[in-house]
Amino acid sequence: MQHEIMEPDIPAVWQPSYLPLPLFMPHLDPSGLTVDEVSSRMGEALVQAGIGLVGVTPAHLPDDFRAGSNDVFSTSPWPEPSADHGLIIVHAPRCLNGYWFFAIDYARHVAQPDGNRIRQLQSLIHLITETREHAWAAASFVTRLLDID
Repeated sequence: MQHEIMEPDIPAVWQPSYLPLPLFMPHLDPSGLTVDEVSSRMGEALVQAGIGLVGVTPAHLPDDFRAGSNDVFSTSPWPEPSADHGLIIVHAPRCLNGYWFFAIDYARHVAQPDGNRIRQLQSLIHLITETREHAWAAASFVTRLLDID
């Protein structure tokens, strides 16, 4: 009796149904870009990936009265983590008024006059989705997009 070996019908780029992200990810190099430019490109990439998104916005616009003196504005250059040993941080999503919100911040240590160092957290971008699944998918996508995972 002769058995026929059948090859599975798997597309060239296989993606399990439970994986909400493409296996091959684009990369965004934020060097030389402003926070607003990174935000715009990030939003475009998320939409192209099919992740349900309500909005991607810089955390602070130039006329934001809530911003402090250490905040980063939409017109500010994207921070270079290697310059001051800082880190780009993607916060875990949380639900607010029925929408899922998460933020991208920049954390760095700042020397004080007394010689001590304090951690300074600067908000960069806010992202909003309609579902928890989209929020976690977007957070995962962003960490890969910025190559910080």
